[in-house]
Amino acid sequence: LGTLASFTPLNPTGRYFLNLSRHLDYAVASRLRVLYINEAEDGLCGHASRCCFRNMTLNGKEVPGMENGRATVSALRAWTFPPSGTLQFDFVSFRAPTGVPMPPESFE
Repeated sequence: LGTLASFTPLNPTGRYFLNLSRHLDYAVASRLRVLYINEAEDGLCGHASRCCFRNMTLNGKEVPGMENGRATVSALRAWTFPPSGTLQFDFVSFRAPTGVPMPPESFE
């Protein structure tokens, strides 16, 4: 399952190396795009034009339309992921985690 096995939509922050010719990797990239757009529309990003996707490269080169490796919401909406290639990026989510905190004794 690769990337999908470690992908957590409730806490998606992390470094990603996705082989877009694999359907599951492509699905992770698509899901992260939706999460980013939702966070920007919800006003969670300090600067809605730039956040979440950072250091983005496709096959080791900067993605056209991305500014210094950062993807704006409008650029990501306009860009279609290619059917193949290696997409590499850091994803930073600004959404606060949900759930119940773990009690201190669970760490002993």
